Parts: sequence; structure tokens; C-alpha cells
Amino acid sequence: MKNRNFILLFQGALTSSLAASFYSFAISFYILKITDNNAFIQGFYLFLCGLVYVAASFAGGVLADRWDRVKIVYGTDFLKGFLILLCLFPLSLMMKGNNIAGQLAVLFIIGIINNLLAAVFTPASSALIPEIVETDQLMKANSLFSIQNSFVSIFGVLLASLFYAILPIRILFAGIGILYLISGMTELFIHVPFVRKEEKITPGLIYRDFVQALQYLYSMKGLLIIIIGALFVNFFFTPVSSNLIPYLIRTDIANSDYLFHEFMEPEGWSAVFSAMIGIGSVLMAVFMGAHKQKEKIGNTVKFWLGILAVIFSASAVSYVLLHKHNLNLFLLIFSIAMFLTGIASVGTNLPMNTAIQKMVERDMLAKINSVMTIGSQGLIPFASLSGGLVLSSFGTGALFLTCAAGVLVCAVMICLSPEVSKI
Repeated sequence: MKNRNFILLFQGALTSSLAASFYSFAISFYILKITDNNAFIQGFYLFLCGLVYVAASFAGGVLADRWDRVKIVYGTDFLKGFLILLCLFPLSLMMKGNNIAGQLAVLFIIGIINNLLAAVFTPASSALIPEIVETDQLMKANSLFSIQNSFVSIFGVLLASLFYAILPIRILFAGIGILYLISGMTELFIHVPFVRKEEKITPGLIYRDFVQALQYLYSMKGLLIIIIGALFVNFFFTPVSSNLIPYLIRTDIANSDYLFHEFMEPEGWSAVFSAMIGIGSVLMAVFMGAHKQKEKIGNTVKFWLGILAVIFSASAVSYVLLHKHNLNLFLLIFSIAMFLTGIASVGTNLPMNTAIQKMVERDMLAKINSVMTIGSQGLIPFASLSGGLVLSSFGTGALFLTCAAGVLVCAVMICLSPEVSKI
């Protein structure tokens, strides 16, 4: 924490993460609100934005390895802030005229452009950490960022639910835009030496570098198996977090005498679930940050991924058994499950991310991060769309059980791989 560049990056990332947390919370519930709980439209929004993010990630990693990463980080935050503030005027006009189609069009435009920017921002910011932190401090640095993410999960979502309940959506969006601008101003003062590469960036170069990154990963078979497994684990996790929980809150919880209804809006339960994940993540990140990084992380990843699959399966079964007869008991069980999910997620991701930063060459790191993004999130847009369709056709129970079975199968396949144990 005595490293000035690290402090600036940490503070900028915190502000940017809060803005993203506020926006993602508000957008899911607002789309459901103006479309009369149309799960398909919400799922299509998530599908389109996710598809744009994944498609743009093919070029994002290459650009982040060839452009000044500091300029990418603060430049994309500035652009996000200006974009949201500029879109407030047309959005306000659509709201006054009760033009639902117009509002959706503006929200889709914001979502698409934000995800284009994020496709360059994410690999650049991840690759920047090893440039400003000594190798023997990477685990501690990643632990602090994990704690930051958990802080946002706890307080960011709690604040988002509060602001969403008491503020007009226009005011909330204005605050989000300002937060992005503050983040960019903080990151503007990071100083890291940059050597410009003379080779001109062309579509052919982007393709060549991306293929090179794939070949590099192929030589690290254990890591490749984890990435492929993560793709499908995320595919089955996504519909629960992005489709099922908002829908459950707008229907099951909102139409019942739910626990704490005397002083908490139904959307508050989304904040509770996120907060429980955050608390578990903080505790695990502090614990792992205080211990030395193991040379081999494969078996650690297997262990915590297995725990994650068991927790998810138990949550799905408890929902099917309890949500119609004892919803409040399910809410308590699911809250505990989210706490354990936070622990298991950090137990899986933190050692893996640190190992990658140590193993991968610096000029390949952003490209590898992009490949990992594509690998772990490539099917998320289709997962959101599929989740909306299943939810509309078969209901919440069917969606939850299907997703739980998928996560369990993926975890078993990864845990049985001898290559993963060698990492």
C-alpha cells in the first residue's frame, strides 16, 4: 500500500466497480419494471451485451498488449462516464412520454458501447497489476483487489438497492456517470513506463496475435482445461444470477409476506445475497493473502470448485422443496449458501489468477487474459438468453435444477483431470 501507482489503480478501480455495480443492479430491475416483468427482454439485453463483450475481446487483449495500458484504463472510464451523462437527455424524454421502446433503445445503446469499452479495459487493467507490483507481492495485491470486489458486492449492492428505491432512475444514472469520471481522474496520475511498438495494428495482426495466444495456452494444457471448464461453469451460473434472482424477487418475494418486509423492499434481498457473497469473499481473501502462495495450485482449484458445485446443487434442491411452502426458510438457506459461495469462489480464483500472472510472459499477459475472458464468458450471452426462455416456459424450479446439474457435471470433469493437478 506504499506503492503510489498501486494506490491510484486501487482507488480508481474501486470507484469504477461501484459505478458498474450500481448500473448492473439498476438496469436488470428497471428493464423488468418497464416491460411488466418480461424475462425474455431482460435475457435478450444480457445476451446482446455479453455477445458484444466477448466478440470485442478478440481484439481487446491484442490492443491492451500494444497500447499504453494506463491510457486505456483511464480513457475507457472517462468514455463510460460521458456516455451515460450524454444519454440522460434522450432517456429523460422517453420517460416523460412513457415511450417504452425508446427507453429500451437508449439502454441497449449504453449497454453495447459500455461492453465494447470493457473488452479493452479488462485485459489492460489485469495486465497492469504485475507492472506496478513486485512478483513476491502479487498474492497480496490480488487479495486486496479481491477484498475490494467483495466490498463492492456488500456495500455497493446495498447502496444500489437503497438508491434504486429512493431515487428517480435519471438521478441514479447521473451519479453513475460522475463516478466513472472520478475513477478516470484518479487513474490519470498512474505513471508506468511504456514502449510503443512500431508495428501497425491491422486485422491481420490482431488475428495473428490471437492465434499466438491460443497456441501459447495449448502448451499449458492444465490451464486450458480450467478455462474450458470455466466456460461451462459460467454458462450454468449466469441464468441464476442474472435471470432467476431478479425474476424471483419481482414475483415470488414481492407477492408474499417475505422476511423483513416491514422495513426492506423486495429488491433488498438481491443486495442481501450479494452481501453474503461479499462477506465470504472478504474472509477468504484475507486468509489467503496472509499465507504464502503454493507452488502448485491445481488441487486447490479442484477442491474449492467441488465445494462450489455441492453448494449450488443444495441451493437448487432447497428452492424446489421450500419456495412454495416456506419461502422465508429458503431465503435464509440461500443466504448462507451465498456466504459459502463467496468463500469457494475466492478459493478457486485467487490462486489461479496469481499463478497466471507469475507464469505468463508480460507481453502475452493481456492477450491471455482476453482469451480467458472469451473462454470463461463466451457462452454467457447465450446462457442469459436461454435462461430467459426457460424461465418463461418452464418456471424458476426447472431453471435452477438444470443449472445446478450443469455446474456439478463440469466440476466433476475438471476434478477428474490429471493435467489440472500439475498446475
